Amino acid sequence: MRRIHAVCRSVDVMVLLIVGAIIVSLSCNVTSYSINCPVPPEILLPSNINKVAIINRANPEKRQGTLEGIITGEAPLMDRKIAQDIIKELHRNLSSHPWYKFNIYEGGEEVSNKKPDYFSTPLDTSIVFEVCRKSNSDGILSLEFYDTDVERSLPVKQEEETTDPKTKKPVKKISFSQTTLYKGKAGFRIYDCSSGMVIHEDIITGAAEATTTSATPLPAVISTTAYHEPTISKIPIAIASTYSSKFFIQFLPFTTNLYKGKGEELKECAALIIMKEFNKAIDFCSRNMENEYLPKIKSRLAKNTAIAYESLSLDKDWAEQIPLLDSAINYTKLSIYFKPTYDAERYLIHLQERRQMVSNFLKK
Repeated sequence: MRRIHAVCRSVDVMVLLIVGAIIVSLSCNVTSYSINCPVPPEILLPSNINKVAIINRANPEKRQGTLEGIITGEAPLMDRKIAQDIIKELHRNLSSHPWYKFNIYEGGEEVSNKKPDYFSTPLDTSIVFEVCRKSNSDGILSLEFYDTDVERSLPVKQEEETTDPKTKKPVKKISFSQTTLYKGKAGFRIYDCSSGMVIHEDIITGAAEATTTSATPLPAVISTTAYHEPTISKIPIAIASTYSSKFFIQFLPFTTNLYKGKGEELKECAALIIMKEFNKAIDFCSRNMENEYLPKIKSRLAKNTAIAYESLSLDKDWAEQIPLLDSAINYTKLSIYFKPTYDAERYLIHLQERRQMVSNFLKK
């Protein structure tokens, strides 16, 4: 009987432990809450610029393109074609911009830059005014130069065991592979039509790699770009995509804990946030936080209030976001004060970084 009684008592203890674990897990009920945070565009044009002409100044002289091809193994005038492709890709990417209207302007020799690999003297103001007038634009986005550098590895010998189809005897198949790296560099400027001056300057790089295989080791100069046309075509796409993205708002996801808890206050607070009733959530969560006496619950209500403030800021203009982010930061600090957690500390860093980003953008 003693043994049976002892076993029953141990089972009772186990049941109590399981029930206790369930209660604790319910009291710590959390859910992942994802926020898509808007990141300001890197390039913000002045308010007087709405229509932008895209021009191609990257027009290296024919003799330079041919000489470069002989030395490096590049196809003659490859840079000129890539520059043209960059202009087309830029227009395709920027044509859907919600704020600015971009159009390609076919300039003549007056806008050409004969230097292939660096910024030349900016367009004369008289030419800027003329291009603006002819294109009916407020600004000019200019591809000032484009240049490709080619790096080739030494041929690598490869041996493969195979069978001769005629003799059916084992033979060694020898081949040589060579890797070619194309590195493109493009320079961009933006001109303001009202002043004729440069207001932005940037250099964007892009790269693509290709491998060719041959039965004989090919000298680098013979391994021309004809083998790698699909690879080279990736460069203008990459450069145009990188540069055009600077004109658009980006969204970075951030995930943090939203506390539900066992109590009615936390449940209601979280439910309002999930239903996107952010103003109601701020009022309810902050009011219940002030009336709560348990530090752990106060901390969680403060954290949820911070989430509601940041969520409310997402659809606001940049200037309106600052006070909402300040409130989110203050409530997160309160959450850490009542009960420090790694999640709250990580969330505070996120809020501070986002506020700094918006503040820097507003100063432009």
